[in-house]
Amino acid sequence: MKKTLVCCAAACLLFAQNAQADETISVTVQAYDYTAAGTEGASESGVIMDYTFEVPAGTKDEEAIAKAFTDKSIDIVGLADHYVSAINGLSGAYPAGWCVAYNNDSYNGWGIGYMGPAGDGVLSDGDVIRFDFTSDGGIDIGNAYYGLPTLTELTAGDETIKFSKETVYDSETYAGITTYYIGEGDAKQVITGTGTQDDPFVITIAPTDPTAVNASAKICMNANYASVKGLDGTLNVKDGATFSVESNMGVKAYYVLKADTATDTADAYPAALIMIAACGLMVLCSRKRSAV
Repeated sequence: MKKTLVCCAAACLLFAQNAQADETISVTVQAYDYTAAGTEGASESGVIMDYTFEVPAGTKDEEAIAKAFTDKSIDIVGLADHYVSAINGLSGAYPAGWCVAYNNDSYNGWGIGYMGPAGDGVLSDGDVIRFDFTSDGGIDIGNAYYGLPTLTELTAGDETIKFSKETVYDSETYAGITTYYIGEGDAKQVITGTGTQDDPFVITIAPTDPTAVNASAKICMNANYASVKGLDGTLNVKDGATFSVESNMGVKAYYVLKADTATDTADAYPAALIMIAACGLMVLCSRKRSAV
């Protein structure tokens, strides 16, 4: 009886090992150089690779990346060192270079060798590894180190407002701490709000008619990586119009565009007419009393 149990256990273990060896997972490796458009060595479309393939379970990130670039006959430099300096012949000196994202983490992970659910490089089914070329230290592609995807300029009615942000390195958290401003240089001021949906950045303008404002915006990121939502058409900013800047990786910065109630000319104009009419009536009555 004991021999039978031992044989069954050994057979089950062998079956499990064989099943694991035969198991495969799906992995996607992508490489884009949209921000290098027009420069030497850049691709024509911005898409160098978008390749989904099968690998054995337990495959590590470096192995999957190597397979993808080998299968597609595309050169990659620095993979063995876990610091990719060139892809498809395209490289750059700082602030230009290649960033890598794992499952849309906004390039905020530890990179090659540390991907996977456990952070040990071992991939899981459905994982996506993405390389993006940056021309601006990662700001133009949405590197999370530099905070939220934000405006650089907003034109609303007859007003044009500039925006800026500054990021400093925190040695304790190994992360960037970003401060957001209205204005640039010495004239900049910290913007009100934190950029969340519950506490959006506040922009105040003085439109002629707050119920009919046309607006357009420029953002800190390349148009292939982020877009502005909610600025289309004519806006009613009297009580605040909310819009957002959204990255392709799902990071959002919320704004609310408000009319300056102290200079709301649309309301002030009829009120002024009423006041002038009242004053005129008072003067007329005063003259009549004097004549009597």
